[in-house]
Amino acid sequence: MTSWFTNWWNKKAEEDIDQAIQRNTRFYPGEGRWTCYIRTDINAPYIRKFLIRWMKEAGFQAITTGPRTITFQQDISDRRCGAILGTIQGRKRIKIEYFDGNNLDPSSPTSVFFQNILMELAYHMAEKRILFGQPRIGPLEAIPTDVNTVAEENTFNNTRKRFWCGFLKKNTANLAQKAIIRYCNQNNFVVDTNYESPPIVVVNNTLNLGMKFLVGYNDQEDLLVHLFYSKIDEKFKEGSDNNNNN
Repeated sequence: MTSWFTNWWNKKAEEDIDQAIQRNTRFYPGEGRWTCYIRTDINAPYIRKFLIRWMKEAGFQAITTGPRTITFQQDISDRRCGAILGTIQGRKRIKIEYFDGNNLDPSSPTSVFFQNILMELAYHMAEKRILFGQPRIGPLEAIPTDVNTVAEENTFNNTRKRFWCGFLKKNTANLAQKAIIRYCNQNNFVVDTNYESPPIVVVNNTLNLGMKFLVGYNDQEDLLVHLFYSKIDEKFKEGSDNNNNN
């Protein structure tokens, strides 16, 4: 049987969470924007990893990351959002702007979707006592920094368009290209010499699967690997140039 004290404590905890959310978060639906203030002792690297991990569980992949910026993309739609970490009047703030493609209708399902998902994020942060003014009780939750975490921060897979992208360390283009070819060879893919490279095309006739990849720098001088995959048929061969232009 639950004691009156336990019931009182649970009710108070919920009230504290609700108050912390009301004090520290705000929606601007007409602008597609949400802001949240966090504790001043939490640094940018921690909250960046926290957001990447939580958004991954919510179905969003971090497709670009910087010291204080993150762009998230939902791989099953054109929904995306950008997070900016900053300091306003001595308080640390997270600002998230959300879009459906490049636009946003305040009355659209996408707007409602982001309002719901960001409310869930706010509640999760309040539970972890991350919001501004919440008392610090014990250390922050540890965030893994293993190989899987690094991969989640630096890769993006769009299954609808059969496209995968990875961010690489600078000056590793040749090393990355050799590593990809070696991995493909180990998995019964062979280089298709009918194509002029770049991009490099590899095929697995047993699986009836073909992939083409290109390693290079974008306009922001980020080193990327782009990989497209499809069945081996005329559509794949004819779409090689088209996919390379995307």
